[in-house]
Amino acid sequence: MKSYSASSAREYDHPVVVESVRHAIPIIQEDGIVRYIPGFLSAAASDHLLARSLAEIVWAQDHVKLFGKSMPVPRVSAWFSSINASYKYSGLVHRPQEMPDFVSELLCEVVMRTGIDFNSILVNLYRDGTQSMGWHADDEPELGPEVTIASLSVGAVRELRLRHRHDKSLRVTTSLAHGSLLMMYPPLQEYWLHELPKRRSITEPRVNFSFRVLQ
Repeated sequence: MKSYSASSAREYDHPVVVESVRHAIPIIQEDGIVRYIPGFLSAAASDHLLARSLAEIVWAQDHVKLFGKSMPVPRVSAWFSSINASYKYSGLVHRPQEMPDFVSELLCEVVMRTGIDFNSILVNLYRDGTQSMGWHADDEPELGPEVTIASLSVGAVRELRLRHRHDKSLRVTTSLAHGSLLMMYPPLQEYWLHELPKRRSITEPRVNFSFRVLQ
């Protein structure tokens, strides 16, 4: 199995990367890199972002076909792109909606603080613990050969589970706290899958902003 060091991801080349990102907690360092930054946003900023997201984002309910039947996806979503690019995954085409000012400001802050020129955001709302995301990799062609993703969570604490595609013994579970940022660096999407499992005991909403670079 090919192994990658932290320096191979080139995540620290930008001169304005802040110390909180530079010294993030390592979660995965083999066949890709995952780093976790709790408290990326302050509690007050996180509360404000959650409230505005729930009130102002226009959420869409997608449907997929299973066994010939149209079934609702177990979450609602929104797609934003500063380059006006559409995004296709799981057979669904997401066309960008107008980016609210607070989302645009958030994009600028994440770009500045990570040093990555993200240009698009997939936002998912999980209304409670019955809503989820199944096993997948973010490896769509429009993301290019080397995929870097920043995942910002506000709202209920939810578990993210990761498993290696080839080595079944490699599994990781981490909790994503209110206001935290998870960075995923290449070649993670090539070697790992991730999911957000159901947790029926959770009754509060969670909003996740997944920052991407479309080619």
